[in-house]
Amino acid sequence: MKLKIKPLSDKIGKEIPLPYYATQGAAALDLHACIDEAVTIPAGGRRTVPTGIAIALPSADYVALVYARSGLGIKHGVAPANCVGVIDSDYRGEILVGLQNSGESDFTVQPGDRIADNIKRQQTVSFPFKIKFR
Repeated sequence: MKLKIKPLSDKIGKEIPLPYYATQGAAALDLHACIDEAVTIPAGGRRTVPTGIAIALPSADYVALVYARSGLGIKHGVAPANCVGVIDSDYRGEILVGLQNSGESDFTVQPGDRIADNIKRQQTVSFPFKIKFR
C-alpha cells in the first residue's frame, strides 16, 4: 500500500522532513513538528502541534494511527493527549498532534522535532451482532 503524502507547508522537504522510517526495521513513520518557533508545553498542559502534511489512504479498508514516540513518553511524559489518534480513510486535512505533558517540568518542542509515530494499516472489522446503518 502506497501512502500519498501532501505537503501543506513550504517547509516540508526542506526545513522539516517528510515522514520517514528511521530504520529499516521501524514499524512507524516519524511525524515532525512543522512550527515556526519552539512551542513549550507546560507540566500538566497540552498543545496542538501541526505536522504540515495531509495524507490520503487508498480506501476505507485502511486507517492511520498516531502513537506516542516511546522516548518522549518514557523520558519526558509527553504523549498524544488522546492516547492514540485515529485518521480515517476519508480525512484529508492536516495531521495535528495534540500533545500532553504529564511530566514534572515544562517540555519544549523545536521545529522539526519528531513528535509522534504514524502507522498505517489495513483494518478488519467484525461485529458479533448485526448493525443497522441509517
